[in-house]
Amino acid sequence: MFSNFLLTNRDDKDSRKELQRNQQKIVDELRRQCKSFNKERIISQLNNGYQIDRVFHLHVPNEIKHIARKHGIPEVEWGEIYQNLIAENIDDHTKLLLAQTIKYSIKNNTASVKPKELLEVLRKNNDAQVKSEFVWALSYQLSNSFAKDSKEIINENFIDEINSIIEGSENKLNQSSVIFLNDQLQRYFYGNHLDYRQSSHIGIKTSVNYSKKLPQKIVTKNQQTAKIKYKNTQSEESTDKLNSINVFKNLNKKITINSNIESLPTIPDNDGSDTSIFRDTYDEIVHLYNTIKRGNTLKKKDKDEYLPSKFIGPEKKWQLGVGCVGKACAIYAIKSLVDSIDTVIKPLFMDRLIAAIFLEISKKQILHENAIAVLTDCIDTLEQVEKKILGSTTYKAEAAKKIASYNQSRKDSNIIDTLMPSPLVLYKSAPDILANVVHEINEKETTDPTKIIEIFSSQIIQIRLAATSAIYNCARRNSAILNEERLKKIEKCLVDEDIEFCEFVIKILQLSNDTNYKSLFDKCLGNLAQNINIDVSLDYLYQQSETEPRCQELFNQDFITSISDLFRDFQLNAEMKTRCCLIINNYLEHSYTKGLNDVQLENYVYFINDPQVSSDSKVKALISIVLTAGKNHLLPEFVIRTLVENINDSDDKFGNFIIVTLGIVSEKQIITKIDKLSIKLLDDWVIVGEGTDITFEKSSKATSDCQSISSIVAQIFVKSLQNNVKITEESLEYLAKALNSNDKQTRILSAKSLYLTL
Repeated sequence: MFSNFLLTNRDDKDSRKELQRNQQKIVDELRRQCKSFNKERIISQLNNGYQIDRVFHLHVPNEIKHIARKHGIPEVEWGEIYQNLIAENIDDHTKLLLAQTIKYSIKNNTASVKPKELLEVLRKNNDAQVKSEFVWALSYQLSNSFAKDSKEIINENFIDEINSIIEGSENKLNQSSVIFLNDQLQRYFYGNHLDYRQSSHIGIKTSVNYSKKLPQKIVTKNQQTAKIKYKNTQSEESTDKLNSINVFKNLNKKITINSNIESLPTIPDNDGSDTSIFRDTYDEIVHLYNTIKRGNTLKKKDKDEYLPSKFIGPEKKWQLGVGCVGKACAIYAIKSLVDSIDTVIKPLFMDRLIAAIFLEISKKQILHENAIAVLTDCIDTLEQVEKKILGSTTYKAEAAKKIASYNQSRKDSNIIDTLMPSPLVLYKSAPDILANVVHEINEKETTDPTKIIEIFSSQIIQIRLAATSAIYNCARRNSAILNEERLKKIEKCLVDEDIEFCEFVIKILQLSNDTNYKSLFDKCLGNLAQNINIDVSLDYLYQQSETEPRCQELFNQDFITSISDLFRDFQLNAEMKTRCCLIINNYLEHSYTKGLNDVQLENYVYFINDPQVSSDSKVKALISIVLTAGKNHLLPEFVIRTLVENINDSDDKFGNFIIVTLGIVSEKQIITKIDKLSIKLLDDWVIVGEGTDITFEKSSKATSDCQSISSIVAQIFVKSLQNNVKITEESLEYLAKALNSNDKQTRILSAKSLYLTL
């Protein structure tokens, strides 16, 4: 449980329970956000945790490490972590995670820790893994100091302390960390700080190999992040680089649907107002709209009070005279006609402009609750929105009929414009978003009431869409605006037939943790079946697939079959199909799931053979196959055959990943069709990179201890030949040539393969 140091009354059980519930919500949300790349959200949630508990990191050490590795942690939190690292009542596993947190923060240059503090932690801990991580941390701190040409003084006593600590436990520490520290000390003293090099009283003890002579093999910072080693050391710097299957596991951690929402800029408000008593409501709104269109911001009173007070509803508008044409004509019949028309035109035009203004404001400024309330009122059925805008659902048809009749009379009578002007003559200079309406009614002189009704309806649709988009932007800034009442109102709109409107409804609901996730999941699944709102639906399905409890509740084999069936859907582009693959990979990574069945694997074969899909996307499909094989699932022959056939027909990167895949599969089952692999025995590609940054490079001295592609192929041959698989003469020739390979493992395994053929 969290410490309750913020409770003002420890005996208040209800308050304690409420605090614990809030704390758990923060933990759950942090864990969810850690799956994303949205740094702002993650750090915000982390800060929320520290506001409740100053030792928040003790309850989420894994997540803290994850955050540090990707983003670094706020430097202000180092003090508490430091105290826990030197304390005796914290277990070594937690300390290890916290040590890695500090290491990554220093490595990413997001934290600057005093070397003496690092040394103190090194001294106070006996666990070799924890000490190794702090050797790394100290090395990176020195490296950063070197890069910045820091003037920070490291004196002889400090060097002696390093020597004394490492000298007694050097053999227990991760050797790479010690070598790296040695390298950074050499660079620190002899590569940059000339005054130190000339100082007679400063030296590095030779008893721990800190002599002036550089070590025979210096492992540089770049090499540390560019090697996958066979040996498994205890330091996490090496544990990400172990074997072929980890290549795929780590790679899948790197891949995510890019659904994270970029932070919106926030321009501060300016007090005051730009309204005038000499402008009626329409002219005032046009003035404010033009201000926004010019790239300027509205004054606080205008955006927070005036516009919300005028939005939605004809009763909120004030206008001079009787109407647009009535202002220009004294004929009573026309005045009567225009009065009727203005019951639709004027409210519609003004709300259209205000909605557009709010949308633009929401992109740059924080909208007031007054605005959010009236905008949310537009997230409703079109019929209800129309009624709110016009006051009645009958006015639209009545106005359309009168405009059509009026235009017909003008055509039939051929009356000059001065006597019977076009209906919207005073709107000729209306803002751009109204121009199409004016053009259709004035210039085209539309006489079909149905057509005019469609024009009006399209504006109502745009008002609702702009309002919904503005609410989405507001929720991006602060999801707390989505209270229970508003969420229920918005959820009802999931059944709306307007595809674009529904897309924003789904986006809004995704931002809240209190959304009815089952209903939203079903809606997104239905969207995939209907080929509508694919992007936003895949985003949500991916989000739900990330955590095991939610995945187990919502996902099953039938769902995975439905998702994999989309690989064959010609209406989906390659990027969308790749995202389907990512969802399946998340599903397969959870412990409760089974591997892919034959029907699903047939869909994967189609995906791998699809010429429209890039090689990088096909690698995601290989991850699915590896995860399936990892669940003790024997792959059908048609999958193995597909992989083998694609080895030489694709680019080198994908071909290499296929080799790695087959190497993993060969650990579980016999691969019979191996002759096509034999040419790869002569390849000089090696696997390089750390963690998620896996790639392939040509072999060189710098990558001499990296796992080679040719050695994986040779191992496959050994496995198959041990099970009496027959190979061709050509394969024998390649095995013989591989005896001269630059890679030692390839030579050994090729020799073993040749021996097995005797």
